[in-house]
Amino acid sequence: MSFGPNSSTSSSKNESHKNSLGTPLQRLESSSSPNLLAYNESQAPLKSERTHPTSLTRSNTLPKTPQTAVVHAFELEEEKLARFREWMVCICIAQFDVDYGPKIEFVTPATTLSQSERDNIAFSAFPDTSNSNAGIAVHSFRIRSALAPTAMGSSVNEKGTFITTDGFLYGYCAFTQRRDKTSKRGYLQRSLVFLSQHPLPALFSSILAISTDLFLKHDYETLETACHNISNWPSPKAASTLELGFLASVLLVELPQHIDQQQLTETSSFGETFDPTRHILAAYPPLEITAVEVFSAILPSLWSLWECVVLSEPVFVHAFSPTLAAAAIWWLRDWLRPIPVSGDFRPYFTIHDPDHKRLFTKGTPQPGIMVGTTNPFLYEECKHWPHIVSIGAGSTGKPSTSKSISSPGPAPGFKTSHKRYISKDRVLLKELENAVRAGISKNERLRVSNLLRKHFASRANGLLVPLNRYLTSLIPTPNSSPATPAQVPEGIAPFNSDDMMASLQRYGSPVPFKSTAKRREFYERWLRTNAFSAWLMREEEIVMRVLAEKSGTTSS
Repeated sequence: MSFGPNSSTSSSKNESHKNSLGTPLQRLESSSSPNLLAYNESQAPLKSERTHPTSLTRSNTLPKTPQTAVVHAFELEEEKLARFREWMVCICIAQFDVDYGPKIEFVTPATTLSQSERDNIAFSAFPDTSNSNAGIAVHSFRIRSALAPTAMGSSVNEKGTFITTDGFLYGYCAFTQRRDKTSKRGYLQRSLVFLSQHPLPALFSSILAISTDLFLKHDYETLETACHNISNWPSPKAASTLELGFLASVLLVELPQHIDQQQLTETSSFGETFDPTRHILAAYPPLEITAVEVFSAILPSLWSLWECVVLSEPVFVHAFSPTLAAAAIWWLRDWLRPIPVSGDFRPYFTIHDPDHKRLFTKGTPQPGIMVGTTNPFLYEECKHWPHIVSIGAGSTGKPSTSKSISSPGPAPGFKTSHKRYISKDRVLLKELENAVRAGISKNERLRVSNLLRKHFASRANGLLVPLNRYLTSLIPTPNSSPATPAQVPEGIAPFNSDDMMASLQRYGSPVPFKSTAKRREFYERWLRTNAFSAWLMREEEIVMRVLAEKSGTTSS
């Protein structure tokens, strides 16, 4: 569905919000995003007095009665709703009720959610325990849903619109707490949730940051304006660069060609030098915390951890907070590109998710699964997993000032049975270790995190070089094309693992393996993974499409 052009930009304002790169977004006024009412200071969360809220004991907070009273504040016209739904499903407000536990109190636009989906969203929107001093804590989650289209991964429809069809919904949420004398706890605890079918964490983290500040000032009026703004956005065209008006701001956003494309700042399509205060690479991980901060306790082990992810090994992440857990999983997922994701991944998983019993068993965990959680009971269920990452409170890049801050579960570190195949980049490792020292600026940590991201992108592309070389040899040559120009070629020759390994032996790989024996063993393992099957299917589809287009051009 097509959209009208976005509104023009006028003079900038002094207000700013942090984007996914952890730097303030330039606030550009947009006529499609009107200013809201004047800020009522009495509605703001208290900042001068920082206290720990009461912990949320999940096992004791299941709703005692069905949650049937969901408020729908306003609706969109049919055409506007269709445009909105190209980007998102709905916006939810989840509130912690001392009698019933987490529950959905508000949904807009009107959306049919099953009782199970409402419960899952509500529990996923809250921390298992509130360990943070901050008034606002952000994280994201991924849940199975009947509302999500199902197929294989992400693709582009006949109109060139970016679509996601993995059968999951992605929740991007901000947990807030503020003093409330009417509450039995003394605090009002709510989470603002943007629910989307798209795994675009940088984009939705950015609009969530803008929305949360204004929601705390103006309440539900902010959400109505946000929905109308999003319904005026153009369709999410694959590989497009868009100006998106949102709550009196203009966001400059680049969408990927497909969800496995690695979006790099050096190759962005903004037509100017990348500026993290103005530009958003939509599929980029959320950078409330940089990669070097998240993994500060296990920096020397990152190369082993990356190999585990590439080889579709199950990885369990136990973290101090939902923010850390989600960030860790999004970074691991990002470092895999352009290799496809072959298993389930959950940035933040709770024990109340309906998939709990299916994913967490006493047997061998599913290949390729990556799970982030803060629940020590889930850790106890996963002690037998071969690869366990633990991220403590100190993984914020700042040294802890209190010895009393502790996290239940394993001590920070990486427990693994994996034996590394590929050499480390020790020069880069030294930069990573320097970046987490006290006194290092956020911008420096961001710079080094981007170096690490580029490094793993280069390694992932290098791993595919021998496969792309061999695959090219299977494509029909002009001499082998059909006699009738209009006839579509039957396709490429079958992939033969033995022939591919012979090609690898002859031509090698640009990746610095520790030995030729290690190289052979690595590729033999990878050819048995679902990731390889997904990659081969994707590449064969691309080749067939190109062959069909060439055949059509010849016939015309």
